[in-house]
Amino acid sequence: MPMDGTLLSMVRLKAPSLPEGERVCCGAPASSACAAETSDAWLLQRASPALWEPRPTPDPYSSDVTAIVSSSARPRDDGEANMRMLLDTVRSIRKGPLQLDGVHVVLFFDGLGGKPGVTNTMTERYASKMARVLLALNRTVSVLIAETWLHQANGMRCVLEHVTPPTRLLFAIQDDTVLSGGPIERETLFSRLLTDPTVEYVKFTCHRDCTDPRTHRMHSWLRPCTVHPYTPLLHRTTRWADRPHLATREHYEARLFAGLPRAAKVTPEQLLDQRARLKGANWPLWTYGRRGEMEHDLHWPVLVEGRLVSKEFLTRQVDALNGSEGYAHSYLVHAYRGPTQDVKIRQIERQEFRAHNPLAWAVEDGLSADELGETKGSKGTPARAPSRTPKGGMLTKRRPK
Repeated sequence: MPMDGTLLSMVRLKAPSLPEGERVCCGAPASSACAAETSDAWLLQRASPALWEPRPTPDPYSSDVTAIVSSSARPRDDGEANMRMLLDTVRSIRKGPLQLDGVHVVLFFDGLGGKPGVTNTMTERYASKMARVLLALNRTVSVLIAETWLHQANGMRCVLEHVTPPTRLLFAIQDDTVLSGGPIERETLFSRLLTDPTVEYVKFTCHRDCTDPRTHRMHSWLRPCTVHPYTPLLHRTTRWADRPHLATREHYEARLFAGLPRAAKVTPEQLLDQRARLKGANWPLWTYGRRGEMEHDLHWPVLVEGRLVSKEFLTRQVDALNGSEGYAHSYLVHAYRGPTQDVKIRQIERQEFRAHNPLAWAVEDGLSADELGETKGSKGTPARAPSRTPKGGMLTKRRPK
C-alpha cells in the first residue's frame, strides 16, 4: 500500500473512509518512476457511474469531455461557503446549461509544498475543505491532490498525464464559479469544436452582450465580437481567459503545454492571453452565445434583488452583506511580482514570487485581523495592489471577462 503524503494524510485523517490514493508523478508518464524533477501527487479514481445514486442521465456528449475543476487554498476554507461553492461548481457542470450529467469530472487540488507563506493553519483549513467536499461527492468524481505547489496550468497538465481515458475536449472551470444561464445549444457547440479547425476554444462570459448597455462600448475581453460565418452562437475574441470554457485537447497541448516550464506557477491565462492578443496572432478563440443572450459565467454568485450576479458587479455596500462567509482570493493566485498578471519566462526562471497576496485584496475580502495574519504568511514587502474602485462603486481588480 502506498504511504500517503503530508497533505493527503491530513485529508484522510479528517475523512478516514476515503479510498487509498494512487501515487503519481506530475512531470512523468503514468508508467514511469518518480524522479527528482517530478512532483508527487495522489490520484483517487471515481467509482463506476453504474454505482452512483442516482445514476447519471445518458447523453451523447459527456464521453467526449474531461471536466477539470481547479482548486487551491483560500482564507476561510474551514467555513461553509468555500465548500458549498465548490460543490455548486461541480453541480453546475452536470445539471447546468451544458447538461453533462455523466461527464468525467476531475477535481485538482493544488499542493502547498514550496509555496511562500504557507502556515499550519492554512494547511489544516485546506485539508478540512477537501475532506468535506470529497465525502459529499461520494466518489462520483476523480481527484488529484498535489503535494507540492504546481498552480493551475501545470496541475491541469498533470491531470491529463494521468487521468484516463483521454478525451478530445476539455471543460475547465475554477472552484469559485458556476455555469448558469439559459440552455446551451450543445449540438452546434460540440460539432464546431470537434470538426471546425477554426474553433479550438469557446469561452462562456458573465456579460449578456459584447457591448455594455450603459456605455455602449464593447467589453475589452470580448472584442472584436465578429460572428462566426456559419452560426450566430459564436463570436470571435482575441482574448484567452481562464473563465469557464471548452477547448480541444490539442489546443492545450500545442499552445500551452508544449512551451510550459515545469517550474511555472501560473494559470493558463497568465501565459496564453498575452500571446493571443499579439498583433497578427489570429488564434481560433470564440465566445459562446447569441447577442443579448451570452451570460453563462457566474463568478462567486450572490443573490441580489432576486437575481444571481457575479461578485464583480457588486457595490461595496451589497458585498458587505456577505459577512465573513464572502469571497476571498486564493493564496498567490498571482504568484509573480509585477505590474500586470502577464508572466514572462524571465520571472519564471528567477522565481520572482510574491510573499503574500496584495494587502488591498484583504480589504476587498473583508478579512479579519487573524485572517489577515494568515494571508501574509511569511515576511515580505507587500506587492503593489492591482485593485481599484471605479466610479459608481463597482469593486473589482480588473474588468470582468
